[in-house]
Amino acid sequence: MSQVRIIPTACGGGFGGKLDVSVQPLIAAAAWILKKPVRIVYSRTESMASSTKRHPSKIHAMMSADAGGRFTAYEMTGDFNTGAYASWGPTVANRVPVHATGPYKVPHVRNATRAVHTNEPPSGAFRGFGVPQAAIAGETLIDDLATRLGIDRWAIRRLNAIDHGDRTPTGQILHASAGLPQCLDAVKGAYDALMAEAAAHNAKGGRIACGVGIACMWYGCGNTSMSNPSRMRITLSKDGRLTFLNGAVDIGQGSSTVLLQIAADALGLPTTAFDFVVGDTDLTLDAGKTSASRQTSSRAMPRSSPGRTSGPGSWRSPMRDPKRD
Repeated sequence: MSQVRIIPTACGGGFGGKLDVSVQPLIAAAAWILKKPVRIVYSRTESMASSTKRHPSKIHAMMSADAGGRFTAYEMTGDFNTGAYASWGPTVANRVPVHATGPYKVPHVRNATRAVHTNEPPSGAFRGFGVPQAAIAGETLIDDLATRLGIDRWAIRRLNAIDHGDRTPTGQILHASAGLPQCLDAVKGAYDALMAEAAAHNAKGGRIACGVGIACMWYGCGNTSMSNPSRMRITLSKDGRLTFLNGAVDIGQGSSTVLLQIAADALGLPTTAFDFVVGDTDLTLDAGKTSASRQTSSRAMPRSSPGRTSGPGSWRSPMRDPKRD
């Protein structure tokens, strides 16, 4: 592997599809043997046949609330069909129980999931790692509770929305990124207007009825229940030029732009003061996988934290290694 150097080019979004090995070893082997550039272009049929899909799931869930609409308990079991190969099935099975209650305060929770091998096509990382499947189950239960209790569906969500300082079912206290109450408040006017419009339409009768849906979801950026190491460095050359060496590969999230801006802001310099190297395996530190918004959230250098000198002519951001729920 010491003879292999990877310098990535700009590419489109992954949505989970780039986390599995697909064309990469084939292209590398062909280029190595032929000693010339190689590319592979899949047809639509080939792409569908060779790539992983979202996990089909069977979910059984129960939810309770008191007479005032405050959630009291949630229980869920789920089987996720990961197909003939594991792919990211174990990660899906780990991530779903953490997120299954949704962004709400629920004091008593018991969730359990399994990734199950079958003789069907493999399922993998796909836009949410199983969380959308769990959200459909949970949000449906919330609608059912609201109906039984005679509470508006917006109101029951606003009453239970998790907020700053609240504790998640896994024990994490949310000191930031808990904006659901403000989000619900922002849509309240539009929600009321749509509800009134639907009621007026339905009062006329007829074959077509109108309805209004509301649902909430949360999703944690970064690795699940494991560390999220973050390393990058800035070097200073003899002629005084700065180079920002960033191992985070940007596949459309904008991390290359954001991280350079944060580095420049931390040093009080314009972005034009830096040369920029992205993802060169000979020059940059390992940044882990690029998925969702992980690179920006886990590698961002806090403005309030000054850089630390880690060797002659280099600068590194403070190491962040949070345990993600």
